[in-house]
Amino acid sequence: DPSDRVNPIRIPYDETVVKSITLNYPETWKPRTAFEKVDFENKFGRIEASYTASKGRLVIKQKVSLNKIRAPKEEIDALLEIMGSGSKLVIPHLVFEVTPN
Repeated sequence: DPSDRVNPIRIPYDETVVKSITLNYPETWKPRTAFEKVDFENKFGRIEASYTASKGRLVIKQKVSLNKIRAPKEEIDALLEIMGSGSKLVIPHLVFEVTPN
């Protein structure tokens, strides 16, 4: 539970992590899941995500940038919006429909 945190928040250096995930699936499948672009920033950093679907393939690009910072423990919820349980940087459940050839 974030409210049980005892120590202040310390991110010792700037850091950026970039992921590119490619999912291949049968060309007769079509994603029914709605994909939403993510672009969110606060004092702790920034998150970005994009989704590109084409026939038989879904490409997901994610980027997390953390800022070097010291902050009081009470601001943990804002950090969790960037990385953690409150982040919108998740791959949604994928639902497909089969299309005729």
